[in-house]
Amino acid sequence: MGVIKNYIMPGFGVFCLVILFSKTTAYAQFFNNTQSDDRNPKLESVILQLIQSNDPQEFSKTHNIYMKDNRVRVIIELVDRNTSLPDFVQEETHYENKVQALVPVDKIAALTEENNVIFIRTPMKSYPDAPVLTSIPTTTPPLKSGINFTIPLIVFIILMTLKRKVK
Repeated sequence: MGVIKNYIMPGFGVFCLVILFSKTTAYAQFFNNTQSDDRNPKLESVILQLIQSNDPQEFSKTHNIYMKDNRVRVIIELVDRNTSLPDFVQEETHYENKVQALVPVDKIAALTEENNVIFIRTPMKSYPDAPVLTSIPTTTPPLKSGINFTIPLIVFIILMTLKRKVK
C-alpha cells in the first residue's frame, strides 16, 4: 500500500493534470485554427503560401482549399457588416461581419490593402464529432501555436524520475 500511496497516486494526479491541460489547449485551437503570417498579418498563412505558389491549382488540391476558375473560396472578416467589397469579390454568403466569397488568386493581396478588411482565411473545416457552437464570436484573433502533448509528458517523466531519486 505504501508504494501505491507514495508513487502511483501522486503520479496519477500529475498525469491527469497533464492530460487535462493538453486537451484544453487542443480544444481552444480547434475553434480557431488560423495562423496569420508576419509578412501580411491580414492573411492566413496558408493563403499567403497559395498566392506565392508557382502552381496555385496544385497547391489548393494538396491543401484541400476550394478553387474554381482561378478563384479561391475565403472568409473575409470586415470592420462591420455594412462594409462594401471591391467588384472582383464574388460574395457567396455572409453572417454579421464575415463574408464567404470567391476571390481571384491574383487579387487577394490587393484585398488585404482595403481598410475595411480585418482578416482573410480559408473556411473552417467541419469535424463530425466536434462540439456545436451556440454563438459565433464577432472577432477571431489568430492563435499562436500552443503547447502540444509532448512537452507536458517530458516534464512529467523528469519529475517522476527526480522524485524517485530523492527518496
